[in-house]
Amino acid sequence: SPPIGDDVPVIVRMWETRAKPGKADDLLRYVVAEVWPTLEGAAGFLGGEVLRSYRGTEDRVLLTTRWQDEAALAAYLGPAWAAHDMTPVPGEEPFLEGAPFVDHWVAVPVS
Repeated sequence: SPPIGDDVPVIVRMWETRAKPGKADDLLRYVVAEVWPTLEGAAGFLGGEVLRSYRGTEDRVLLTTRWQDEAALAAYLGPAWAAHDMTPVPGEEPFLEGAPFVDHWVAVPVS
């Protein structure tokens, strides 16, 4: 249930992964060319961002997406949409250093 109020919250999904050494550019190209277009066509998808780590010793990619509600996420990803650890899909697996981590958030009104 929403933390404040009675409205069904917008859900922010954060998908984060480490890229194999030297594979961050390939992973980003894959996400932009293959993953993002499927998101844009999904019912209940409200937008998001593709982010790359700014500093650090590992190349990380973070994909944040906003969804109308749980039903939209379940329609796009299936009943296990809320799982935190994901099995990589075959297209992204060659670029990943381990499994992606996923978490979900709801916005808390501040004014």
